[in-house]
Amino acid sequence: MKVLLPDKVYDALLLIAQYVIPAIGTFFGALVTIWNIPYGEQILASLMALDTALGVLLGVSLKNWKTSKVVEDVQTESEQGQWKEGEQ
Repeated sequence: MKVLLPDKVYDALLLIAQYVIPAIGTFFGALVTIWNIPYGEQILASLMALDTALGVLLGVSLKNWKTSKVVEDVQTESEQGQWKEGEQ
């Protein structure tokens, strides 16, 4: 199974999804309340929808990575086992 995102991209997007978007959303939510900014709820809902979609993308990528690692490990063990048998 092919990994969806390269490691560096995954790490950067994870940082954005876990810290940056929630921090911006919290800050903007406070400003909306203080300054009565129009369409504040819609903007916040859009930010949270973006964060959720990003979380799903990262979750799928992580699942694919774990699956590919298991397959890779099984193949490596299988190859090592066959090599040892042929040697005896």
